[in-house]
Amino acid sequence: FAYQIGAVGEAGLPDAQLYNEALADAELIHRLNYDAAWVIEHHFSDYYPQPNPLLLLSHVAAKCPGLGLGTAVMVLPWYNPIRFAEDIAMLQTLSAGELHIGMGRGTARSEYEAFGISMETARSRFAEAWELTRLALKGEPFTFDGEFVKIADPILLRPQLSNKTPNFYGAIGSPGSAEIMADLDLPPLCLSNF
Repeated sequence: FAYQIGAVGEAGLPDAQLYNEALADAELIHRLNYDAAWVIEHHFSDYYPQPNPLLLLSHVAAKCPGLGLGTAVMVLPWYNPIRFAEDIAMLQTLSAGELHIGMGRGTARSEYEAFGISMETARSRFAEAWELTRLALKGEPFTFDGEFVKIADPILLRPQLSNKTPNFYGAIGSPGSAEIMADLDLPPLCLSNF
């Protein structure tokens, strides 16, 4: 049983106040024994101005030891998959609660354009980023020869995961995307209105 927190509020409030209120919400749901706090990712607008969900969740983890943490969703095509895997491993290592990582392709063309990434490559970037993330989190040296990322010399991800491992989910908004996530072996994450 979880709750979505976010840097949202009345128009004109300073961002710092919005973030402090989101953290206060996390502390409240922790005291009320909710299982997890979930956050979303958006950029360049007043609609949930949370460009780095993992950074926000690291603050939640420090303030609310044992509270589960979730993302709904991280837009994988915008990330360097190696950095993404490192950040996930670090958050899981530092947090006492369960980690739930919802991932998706994203639907905001304006965000894609601002990052200089073609939205037409979203599916292939997502699939490659997920493949590389999964490989990196195994805790063994690896190389990779993808369309967008190439690692010729073996590297080993640090920190390495111990007995705690994140739960991963694939965002779906249509029957077609459900099939894609199933093909990638990702459990579905969806809103009830879809």
